[in-house]
Amino acid sequence: MPERLNVKQTMNKTMRFAALAIVFTLFSFQKKGSDTFITDSFKIEVDQSGFVTTLVDIKTNKNYVPTGYKGALVSVVSDGKLCTPASFKKLDDRQYRLGFEQTKTQIVLKIEKKKTHISFTVVSTSNDEKLEAIIWGPYPTEIAETIGENV
Repeated sequence: MPERLNVKQTMNKTMRFAALAIVFTLFSFQKKGSDTFITDSFKIEVDQSGFVTTLVDIKTNKNYVPTGYKGALVSVVSDGKLCTPASFKKLDDRQYRLGFEQTKTQIVLKIEKKKTHISFTVVSTSNDEKLEAIIWGPYPTEIAETIGENV
C-alpha cells in the first residue's frame, strides 16, 4: 500500500513550492544586465545592449522614457550607415565599453557620477578606420513643450 503523507509533510512541500514561486517571480521582474547611474535628483539606466531605458526624476519618481521605448546611448556612422550598439560592459568603476557588431568598432566611455550631473566622455575607440561620426542619443522622452519628444 502506498505511503500516505501526513498534513505536516504536505504543508512543508506546499510552502517550499510557494517560496520558490515568489523568488522566481521577483527575479523575473528585475531588469537584467542594466547599469544605473544616479545623482541627487536624477537616475539613468543603460541596458546591456547600450540603450537608455530610463530617465527618472528621483524627487517625483517620474520616468521620462515612454514605456516600451529606448534610445541608443551612443550610435556611430560608418560607411554612411547609422549603427547602434550591441553591447555595454563595465570595465571598472568608471569605464564602460560599447560594442558595435555591424562595424566591429568599440568605444570606451568614462562615466562620472557627480552630485548634480553625470558626465559621459569618449576615452578611446578601436577598429575605427571607417568611423565617420559618434552621435549621442536621441533618447525618446515624454517631456513636452520645454525640450520636445527627444533629448
